Amino acid sequence: MVKKPSGSIFISEMLKKAMLISLMCSVLLLQGTFWVLAVDDSDNLQQRAISGRVVDINNEPMAGVNVTVKDATIGVLTGTDGSYLISVAPGTILTFSFVGYETQEITIGNQSVINVTLSESLTGLDEVVVVGYGTVKKRDLTGSVATVRATDLMANTPTTIQSALQGKAAGVLIASGNAVNSQATIRIRGNRSISATNDPLFVIDGIPVTGGMETINPNDVESIEILKDASATAIYGSRGANGVILVTTKKGEAGKISVDYEGYASVGKIDRFRRVFNAAEYAEFVRDANRSYVYDGNGGYSLAENSLYGSEKPDYNFDLQMPYFTQDPSGYVLESLGQGWVNGVWTPSQVRDFNWQMEGFRDETISHNHTISIRGGSENTKVYVSGSFMDLKGIQVQSYRKRYTLR
Repeated sequence: MVKKPSGSIFISEMLKKAMLISLMCSVLLLQGTFWVLAVDDSDNLQQRAISGRVVDINNEPMAGVNVTVKDATIGVLTGTDGSYLISVAPGTILTFSFVGYETQEITIGNQSVINVTLSESLTGLDEVVVVGYGTVKKRDLTGSVATVRATDLMANTPTTIQSALQGKAAGVLIASGNAVNSQATIRIRGNRSISATNDPLFVIDGIPVTGGMETINPNDVESIEILKDASATAIYGSRGANGVILVTTKKGEAGKISVDYEGYASVGKIDRFRRVFNAAEYAEFVRDANRSYVYDGNGGYSLAENSLYGSEKPDYNFDLQMPYFTQDPSGYVLESLGQGWVNGVWTPSQVRDFNWQMEGFRDETISHNHTISIRGGSENTKVYVSGSFMDLKGIQVQSYRKRYTLR
């Protein structure tokens, strides 16, 4: 019998092993495929592809419309032709929204194609805006005007018109001081001059004013319009170069007389004062700082073994040699220290002390703000009467503001 070459036997064995490995991989891959398909099929049972087109009332396609799942972060945008495609589960609510248009919500049922027509939102376009030459509808307004209504003004119970406007209008920067009686500054679209004033012009019920806005009760304001660009402020000429703030106050209404009251009280308190040395403690602190130095008699100190105090007890004569204690030309420091030396014995409790924190700040403050108004009248006669009292106290002494108004 003729024997096969050993090389052929080796190749044959290798082929068998390769075929066996390939078969095992195929089985594993087949099992993995079935497993993946099972998961995907489970997801597909819960999702449905929804497509459609979004147009306006003129049947023009709308690009960039937000198509989102309500109360979720899933969503897509429509393409240039207004079409969209999104996968959602049955019962899901789709929201179609676009700036300047009414938002629509549609619940997904059995449909797979949903076409939507969005109509323009007229809310705010018919709103009447006060400008320099009268009133116009917002849809007809070409200038840059920001409007703040009374409900927005009084959202944070402000005490002045300036504080009421903070954060309510774009392009308007309001900076207030730290004290309750500080004057706030208003800048509309930044500063325009490095030498002249940058304050805007205030117009209250058609009357231009240059100051005193802190004396107006914000509760009496119906609306505030801020004229920001040249076209909006042109009627006021150079006085409106820094912008114009139009304040419209409340007026009487025909009908039943109504009486309104609004007021609040607040308490301010410092949680804790900073811990500082009293006079006796600070005197000992200065002595400790000099224990390793000796006074050279020429206004300076130098290191020496024979220090000023060393391990000795304090002595008033030693205090008299310390420049820190003697530099006060009024002699107040030495006089205060002298009160602590009772019969030559150091008595810290007798040293005259003065705490600037207690003198410069109030431990507790109580502030009040009250407004009462009466509104009513007939078709021919309309009446609005209001009175207010405000008493604000800051934590700092001499930081307070009182205001009485009657309108």
